[in-house]
Amino acid sequence: TTTTTTTTLPLALSSTMVVVVSDRDEYLKTARDLGMYTCRVRPMNAIRRRGGGVSTHFTIDDISKVEDVVNEINGISFNTVLTR
Repeated sequence: TTTTTTTTLPLALSSTMVVVVSDRDEYLKTARDLGMYTCRVRPMNAIRRRGGGVSTHFTIDDISKVEDVVNEINGISFNTVLTR
């Protein structure tokens, strides 16, 4: 027997308003399949696996770079802010 679960987002959020940040393929695949933005955290010293894996919209090497990802999605350029 298989069970299908449906995810509804509260507060009338659309899936394109959500960024899932993780190092786990299961979470990233589910988020991608639901139409959410995905961001893999892969530390620079992490062993890279061959094959498998899940393609993501963004890959960062440090959690502190999530803000950069959100700014890119929102169309905010660091250079634009500096030139104001």
